[in-house]
Amino acid sequence: MSDRGHNESVFLRLLVVLILLAVIPCAVISYIIYDMARSAHLNQSAVLLGSLSADRELATRLLIQRRRDELGFLAGDPETVRLARELSGRAGSSSDKPLEQMVQRSEFFVGLSVMDMATGRSRTAGTFPQEILERLALEMKQKQEKSVVRAETLPGGARALLFGQSIREEGSGRGEILLGLSRLDIFDDLFKDTSMLGATGESFLTDSRGIALTALRYSSHEKMSHPIDASAMLDCLAGNSKPFVVTPDYVGVPTAMSYRPVGSYGGCVMVHMRASEVMSPINTLRNMVAAIVATTITAVALMAFLVIRKLTRMDKERNRLQEDLARHVSRAEAMAAERAEMNKVLEKRTEELEAANKELEAFSYSAAHDLRAPLRSIESFAQILEKRYSGKLDEDGRDFLNIIRGSSKKMRQLIDDLLELSKAGRHEIKSLEVDMGELAKSVIQDLTAHASDLRMEFNVKALPPALAERVLIRQVFLNLLSNAVKFTRPVENAVIEVGGESKENENIYYVRDNGVGFDPKHLNKIFGVFQRLHDSAEFEGTGVGLAIVQRIIQRHGGRVWAEGKVDEGATFYFTIPKKPFIMG
Repeated sequence: MSDRGHNESVFLRLLVVLILLAVIPCAVISYIIYDMARSAHLNQSAVLLGSLSADRELATRLLIQRRRDELGFLAGDPETVRLARELSGRAGSSSDKPLEQMVQRSEFFVGLSVMDMATGRSRTAGTFPQEILERLALEMKQKQEKSVVRAETLPGGARALLFGQSIREEGSGRGEILLGLSRLDIFDDLFKDTSMLGATGESFLTDSRGIALTALRYSSHEKMSHPIDASAMLDCLAGNSKPFVVTPDYVGVPTAMSYRPVGSYGGCVMVHMRASEVMSPINTLRNMVAAIVATTITAVALMAFLVIRKLTRMDKERNRLQEDLARHVSRAEAMAAERAEMNKVLEKRTEELEAANKELEAFSYSAAHDLRAPLRSIESFAQILEKRYSGKLDEDGRDFLNIIRGSSKKMRQLIDDLLELSKAGRHEIKSLEVDMGELAKSVIQDLTAHASDLRMEFNVKALPPALAERVLIRQVFLNLLSNAVKFTRPVENAVIEVGGESKENENIYYVRDNGVGFDPKHLNKIFGVFQRLHDSAEFEGTGVGLAIVQRIIQRHGGRVWAEGKVDEGATFYFTIPKKPFIMG
């Protein structure tokens, strides 16, 4: 297998591992989050349904017990006992008016009846169907019940609760009972409240046969006249309770349910919500988790596809680059050989140039030095002519003689400047710390001592010290200050300022004047040899002084430049590195 195929195989394996490392943790974490949220939500729902069923079972028992207590109180009333005696034949007859008054006073019962179990005779008041009395009397006689609570269907189909309580006279064990009929609307407010059961929840009460006594949300009483045969109902009627169970309800829809039997009554309290509503947040979370996992898998797969495609392109590009590199290496080797040959030629030319520079500098020095002798001869003969023959020369002759003497003086100054320029190029640099402020003041003192007619103000600011050759830097200050003095003579209130500042790697110094200045377009010529920006008849000089300044500063590794405008003065800057400069 080639290196390329091996690399691709290794990469694909690593890519599969990376995909698994990205997807598996995401799926596991998502499932854990989903399972924890599901358990918490189901527990919360169980607590809600269980507490509601417990509360409504307790409220139902209390409502029933209050009616039983009220019936027991009426059963012990003297009027009730008297009516019971009349039914058994132990007293004279009287009207049913006392019984009717009891119904009117009672807040619980819409009908009352006194019955003698032995004779079957009864007295009734309010709403009390005769067939219910006969059936109830037979059942209580057979079962020998002393107290009873049961749901009954009235002749019109309505449902009601029937309460029975034996009337016990002191010293008598006869079987007279008091019956009370109570409407089922006593439970309406309790079981119609679905504010905590969402959009699909309901609660209802059944009797001991599983027939609903309160309104059903998804079916009417007429349709539900038979017992509700859901498995949860059967379990509840058997005396069991569940705080939370998911099972089909009375119409077969999956429902989250809580149920409890009502003690001492035999009925059942049912509280439930449709399972779809209970599980809706869980299903939403499940869908979101599934979407996250699917999105992660899609993103990783897409990333893998893009990476593979990118690597395939990179592999092709790498092969192309390798081919190009081979060609470039071959070309570079050829160029290296050619460059080596050129370097040899360049080194030879450099050596020749250095030799020529040295010869030129030596020639310049020698020529300037050798010109002094004939120049002295010219000056000497000019002096002799002036002393011996001045009386014999006419006015033109004397003018010619003055021209010769002036030209020879300029020639001597030019020779001295050329020697100084040559000396600046050959002088050995010994970098020592120089007090630049003291040096500038020393040069100014020398200038003012030799020219008492100077009418300008010198202002030397604080200057940072420099590592430099003192003799050469003194020449720099001398040339720059002399230049400033020369060009400020025509100006009234002339001021020459020397200043400087310390930067990160170098010190910057300047000499500024308010003299005649110069045209900025001539900046490229200002530091050239023999370059003059003003008429020699107006300002003396040879045009070498600034060239000397540039040569000295360059040998120190610094820079020089100038700024100025006509009639607005000029400023000359130079820098000296903070670290000693070693010139090659």
